[in-house]
Amino acid sequence: MASSSPSRFSEPNEVDDLMNSSPMGPSPRATQGPRGTIRRRDQLEDDETDPNPFARRMPPLNLRAATLNQSDLADLQNFARSKKLKREHVEDIVKFMNLPSGPLLHESYMYATQLATLEEVRRIATSQPPWAPSKDFVTNVRALCYGALLSTSARAYKGTTLTSNVSASPNKIVFERRFDLPSNIRTIPADEAKVTKVITDQMSDARSGIKKDIAASVNHKPPKANAKPTKPNLDDADQHMGLKQLAENIGRHLGSRFELTAGFCARVALLRSVYMEFHEKNFWDKLEDKIEEYHFKARRKLEESGKALTADKIAAKVSKAFKGLVVQDRKTHGDTESNKNDGIDDLGEGGDELQQLIDQSFVPSGAGAGAGAGAGSNEQLDGPAGDEQ
Repeated sequence: MASSSPSRFSEPNEVDDLMNSSPMGPSPRATQGPRGTIRRRDQLEDDETDPNPFARRMPPLNLRAATLNQSDLADLQNFARSKKLKREHVEDIVKFMNLPSGPLLHESYMYATQLATLEEVRRIATSQPPWAPSKDFVTNVRALCYGALLSTSARAYKGTTLTSNVSASPNKIVFERRFDLPSNIRTIPADEAKVTKVITDQMSDARSGIKKDIAASVNHKPPKANAKPTKPNLDDADQHMGLKQLAENIGRHLGSRFELTAGFCARVALLRSVYMEFHEKNFWDKLEDKIEEYHFKARRKLEESGKALTADKIAAKVSKAFKGLVVQDRKTHGDTESNKNDGIDDLGEGGDELQQLIDQSFVPSGAGAGAGAGAGSNEQLDGPAGDEQ
């Protein structure tokens, strides 16, 4: 049998070699019974059911019998050092071993390993840097913000309302889907504030990005700061970007799984029509006002006709008005002939899973899921928004 010399511990992974080489190795320990008989450790397990197991045992082993010899002690100290334990840990192990009822050699090795593990966990915990939003997290939030601003269900574009809906308050999408957020993010105010800041910043960037895309679609260059404002014009309207092309261009912000829908195209048509009139400032306020105007007129027409004022009927009226915007955009921007065959009328509704989740997260109370939708209805067109405008 190989000797248990200190040189055996040059590598920390040779624990098994140590246990097999030690004269006190893996064989179960024996102890004397009260009449001098030898009882193995596994036989002592029967004592657990004995009503008075100590009555048949000898007094505890004395200190000299429980301690290891100097060779084993040196081996253990080398093993502890190979685990990179601190000096106080090595001393702690020695003290622990020298207790009258202390563990045996291989049990001491287990204790040393546990201490090493605890020390590593403590080191990792104290060296963790403060949590910061990852690049992937910011990318996901950016897609959420664009999705909220372009949602066919959106009616409020500024202030806290839409920001709450981006995170799907009260079941906030960001915290519900989690992405790569820490599990305890809601219990650390500083980290939760970082998430809120990411949403706020990305919402602001998304608003700016959408306006820039619309401006580029009509060959309009917004003036620089303090410069005289310029107006987009229709002199080169045939050179403008067609509606479907513009919708696909804006949709790139929503990720590779984005699905173009008729309602999305109608919403983009609304955005461009408002931009042509209110491009300088208050664009998002005017957009919000325009949507509310459609809903107000839809309710009024239903009331005047004596029909039931239901969410679905209001949604149908608003959808018809939005379809009129699609027709008007085709006539105004881009190549008229090409626009006739752009395929928007053949597009479906619904969109990808994430966009549906966003749409459903903030459908206003009292309005159907299609309240802000667009060209998905099969109703007969009645001109460029007809008397709904």
